[in-house]
Amino acid sequence: MAKKGKTRRKRGRRISLWELYQREDGICCKCGRRLKLIEATREHKKPRSQGGKDGKNYSNLGISCHSCNTGIDNIFIFR
Repeated sequence: MAKKGKTRRKRGRRISLWELYQREDGICCKCGRRLKLIEATREHKKPRSQGGKDGKNYSNLGISCHSCNTGIDNIFIFR
């Protein structure tokens, strides 16, 4: 039971990296390079800090290579 004054947030099913990889055909959403599954990382196409959301169909999520996903904060570019 939730404590008084607090509400529980319902969590939907989290999309797996494999499902994202298949949906994106294994291509990095930033540089367009073909990736192996082990190289792929989850990426918000539009950063959550700029209003990007996950949504029901996860349209804001994609995959990117490690080099594109690290060190690039709050940049909204994708292919």
